[in-house]
Amino acid sequence: MTWLLYTSATGRATVAKELGKLKLNRAERTAIKDVQDRYDRDELLNHQLESMKGGLYALRVSLDTAALRTYFVPIGDDRVILKVIRKKTETVPPSVTEACRRRQRDWLERHPRPDNPPRLGRSG
Repeated sequence: MTWLLYTSATGRATVAKELGKLKLNRAERTAIKDVQDRYDRDELLNHQLESMKGGLYALRVSLDTAALRTYFVPIGDDRVILKVIRKKTETVPPSVTEACRRRQRDWLERHPRPDNPPRLGRSG
C-alpha cells in the first residue's frame, strides 16, 4: 500500500507545496505517518477515521499542540492524499472539503484505472 500525494493536471505538486507551508514539526510528521500506518493495518480507533461520503476520508491526528487532518481517497491498494490541514476551529471550512472534492474528481478523471496511478512515494 502506498500513500501518494495529489498533483495537478499540470504536474504541480500541490499537496507537497501545502505540506511545506504547514511547517510540520517532527512530532506532527511522525503522528501523521503513524495514523497512516495504522490505517494500512486496519488498526485505527473509531475517532481517527472520518468518512465524508463519496469515497473521501479524513484521518484525524490529535496531539497536545495540534489537531491535523489528512484528507484522502483510497484507490485500489493506494491512497491519494488530497489535502493536509492543521485544524484551528471546531468545524472544517467548506472551502477545504470543496477543494478535496475537486482534487478527487480531477485525480479520478486523469487516473481512471485504480491499478495504475503514478507512484509519488510515501508521505510522512
